[in-house]
Amino acid sequence: MKRLPIRLESIYVGATFIALSGAVFLLFFENARFSSDPQGNTFAQALSAPALLYTIFTAIVRSGAILGAIRRAPLPLLLCLLCIVSTCWSIDPAGTLRRSVLLTGITLFSYSISIRFTPSELVRVLCGAFIAMSLLGLAGAALIPGTAIHQDQHYPAVRGFFAQKNIAGRVLLLGIVIGIATTWADRRSRTLGLAAAASCTAGVIASLSATALVDLVVVAAVFAISIVWRKLSKPAAFLVTVIAVVLIPAATYFVYENILLNLIASTGRDITLTGRTLIWAELFSQVREKSSLLGFGYEAFWTADNTGAATTRWIGLGPYIPPQAHNGLIHAFTALGYVGAFLCLYTTAKLILKCISCISSENREFALVGVLGTTFCSYFVVVNITENEFLTYNSVIWCVFVAIYVYANSKPIHRGSQAS
Repeated sequence: MKRLPIRLESIYVGATFIALSGAVFLLFFENARFSSDPQGNTFAQALSAPALLYTIFTAIVRSGAILGAIRRAPLPLLLCLLCIVSTCWSIDPAGTLRRSVLLTGITLFSYSISIRFTPSELVRVLCGAFIAMSLLGLAGAALIPGTAIHQDQHYPAVRGFFAQKNIAGRVLLLGIVIGIATTWADRRSRTLGLAAAASCTAGVIASLSATALVDLVVVAAVFAISIVWRKLSKPAAFLVTVIAVVLIPAATYFVYENILLNLIASTGRDITLTGRTLIWAELFSQVREKSSLLGFGYEAFWTADNTGAATTRWIGLGPYIPPQAHNGLIHAFTALGYVGAFLCLYTTAKLILKCISCISSENREFALVGVLGTTFCSYFVVVNITENEFLTYNSVIWCVFVAIYVYANSKPIHRGSQAS
């Protein structure tokens, strides 16, 4: 019976990840996440409620542990505080304040789970959640194809109950990352890890997301290198790292030139990556001209009624008003200027270095953080080239980023889930 509360907590956290991922979005909402209607977006934010409730629960029962985790790994929360402070210069103060508070709550949720679960426990919870997400999407394609399969220019891409196929692709790709790390790290959970990786691979392929398929090549390469790196001496490990720095970009370029461009051409798109390069150029120009140091305020560019995103309508995208920058760094630059963009780069670089230092640890939990973290960081960097998952107030990807950051900066890891 002692294990029952822990299992119930694990189920709750897994369900929370499913809600944050957007995997059940279309079961409850129309495509409000990509609507300019602020009320629709407000309703969609209700999916973060389970995470906020869990954060409050943990703050009550283990406030000291949360404060300790914040002291050891303050950067993600400091970024959130910068977002809150940006309300002072935001072009949409109400929207900035509401979304930055949500972001802070979601970030604290990641701190909470990092003190309640060890890394191996958390990846098992995540594996279960990603299996459920992938199976739900595939079942939706069979039972409710009108909703789960794109009926527009993206047909027959399977999005499941995600709002869009590219969201499905990049979220389920994270499931592959978690699954292969679990398979490597925990013999007891090898079947679970393989099931997560296999089901999510099927989901990524069905989504027809070219970005996710290219990112999968990078993820597989970095995972393999991480495993090899762990077994090498320091000089050999350094040599492998140098080779990887050369080979991975070369392999990515090869895939881009020989596979991705063909896929783009086959769908009738152009080399602007469906208008993304036009958006990037326009955003950079507007921010640099009007507010280069501090930006327009967190998310304000995308929510202001008469300025901001609406002004990009004229740049060749027709009636489409972009809901985000489609690039993590440029999105941060739009919100927080050069200051925010630099802090985002610094935080990511610091996480990468921390994870690399954990790979060769004799502590199996830290080794898991190292292998999972380096693989995740490669995934995170590539995803943020064409989408935004940095400082995102309703993103399971941001949650995993923060949790890994906290683990990588932790003291020797013990069983957090039994410490209540």
